[in-house]
Amino acid sequence: FRTKRPRKIITCGVMEAWTGALAWMAMGLGIDSSLYVAMGKIYTPLSLLLGRFLLKRKYLWVEWIAVTILFDASVTLAMLDTVDPAGKSKGSNLVAILCTAASASVACLYSVILERLLDQNTPFMVNKISLDFG
Repeated sequence: FRTKRPRKIITCGVMEAWTGALAWMAMGLGIDSSLYVAMGKIYTPLSLLLGRFLLKRKYLWVEWIAVTILFDASVTLAMLDTVDPAGKSKGSNLVAILCTAASASVACLYSVILERLLDQNTPFMVNKISLDFG
């Protein structure tokens, strides 16, 4: 039993709570469910970048292009939903969209940090119990 490890796992638990809180705040502010899913796609390019720089993974050029297209489509859909041609605000609230993007970003950071914390040398059940307590 290592005493420093539970503190790191608890930090990941707090990040998971932030993810849920931001997601529910976005729902409370009235984001459309389809837009919520589209903005959640921010998770994919962010995980690609964090995986490249923090986890030292290598990706093919086709993967970078595909993720770029996915990200551009998500952001375009989000921005088109907030404004109509007449200039009046309609659709989802911009704050709700930002809460969704923040929720996806914190979730991505949480998953990368957790992947670094859970080393392969520790047995699965020890990792699972640490996560259940954290």
